[in-house]
Amino acid sequence: AGHDVREAAGVSRDAALLTTLATSVHAGEKRAPRILLRSSWQTVNIGDIAHTPGVLALLEKHLPDAEVRLWPSSVDNGVKEMLQSRFPKLVLVQGAEPLQDAFAECDFLLHGSGPRVVAEGQVRAWAEKTGKPFGIFEFGPTPPFMRYGVVGADGVLAHLTEIPLSAPRLPHDMAHTESYAILMDLSVYPDPVSLAKGRWRSGFHPESPARFALIPRLGVAADVRWFEASACYIYHVVNAWDEGDTVVMIAHRVNPRCFLEVPEDASEFEKMMRNLVMDAELYRYTFDLRTGTTREERLDDRNAEFPTIDARTSGRKSRYGYAMDMPRTAPVAFTGFVKYDLRDGSSVRHELPAGVFCSEAPFAPRDGSNAEDDGYLVSFVVDEREDRSELWVLDAADVAAPPVCRLALPRRVPRGFHACFVDGPSMDRAAAARAAQRPR
Repeated sequence: AGHDVREAAGVSRDAALLTTLATSVHAGEKRAPRILLRSSWQTVNIGDIAHTPGVLALLEKHLPDAEVRLWPSSVDNGVKEMLQSRFPKLVLVQGAEPLQDAFAECDFLLHGSGPRVVAEGQVRAWAEKTGKPFGIFEFGPTPPFMRYGVVGADGVLAHLTEIPLSAPRLPHDMAHTESYAILMDLSVYPDPVSLAKGRWRSGFHPESPARFALIPRLGVAADVRWFEASACYIYHVVNAWDEGDTVVMIAHRVNPRCFLEVPEDASEFEKMMRNLVMDAELYRYTFDLRTGTTREERLDDRNAEFPTIDARTSGRKSRYGYAMDMPRTAPVAFTGFVKYDLRDGSSVRHELPAGVFCSEAPFAPRDGSNAEDDGYLVSFVVDEREDRSELWVLDAADVAAPPVCRLALPRRVPRGFHACFVDGPSMDRAAAARAAQRPR
């Protein structure tokens, strides 16, 4: 959510700049600006597939007259058909000759949304070969380094403020309670020396404590209160809530040894593979509003991540959380489901057979349910021994039990990280809203 807010605000802010640029360069031609969108997202990860159409939708909204050409890393697994159905005017740039034409004919290169500058070499090649401007979507090495925004139920940005930071940071998630949003300034960030040389190289800095900004839901920079904790990184938050004079946040804290045990002489490939090994443990952070101090408690030493909860409890005190069980010795693979009791960190596990893996398992409340775990966990499960996939439905009240439903899928769904559950009526309302907003 935090990334989406910042991205929407950034494109809206820069739309006038891009329009002015294209108009000034091609005033004599009287044509629409041409944008080359470089997208590096892969297509086997369920959650990542949305990034490219998300950027295209924002460009469509804020620059409706622009001609957009997509330079993708991949459009397999049905992504090409999905994009062409939703964006029929989209031009795909695939192959050496179409890419050469795009370099010659486009006015602006936009590096699509991502956790970092994935296509740095290609952005550099654009700049050196064409001399034309380019942009990095979402974040960059110049201030402001963080913005906090609130989007209303109508989908309109209702509030936006800058959060003061001294340098670029790489927050992956945020949290919220009924009173506050919790933003993160953590110990993994771009190396200042590398930035000075024009390179985006990130690392773990154990000398830098983790900092958490508590800001009222509609607050501004002056309202921020910073809380410090031991150096760490956090990918995903489970939940957070107000509790008397404290704010509690439950999250999966990445163990610093993930970063510290990489040999100094390791090759770039070895470092990359090391980054694909997850080592995260469940922690409770308690921020004391009276004293300004932070209490950290490890709730479980199991390696688990990619949490989900009953979304109805988001921002409010909850008892249960669900996560994916993972080995510490291999690239990220989900080998089972874990249900946590957040009161004491106790857990129940559902272990999958060897060679069988699952995806993130969102919680789907049972129709008419009124208990926090009265519902189901839904997950794509792939059996790599037999090259087939199923949709599993687990009883959230009894995760260790066999699934209540195993639905055979007509084609294999590869292993992936993120997934979400949306009920039918919500999808119908969203489709109607998109159709009403789509340019005629």
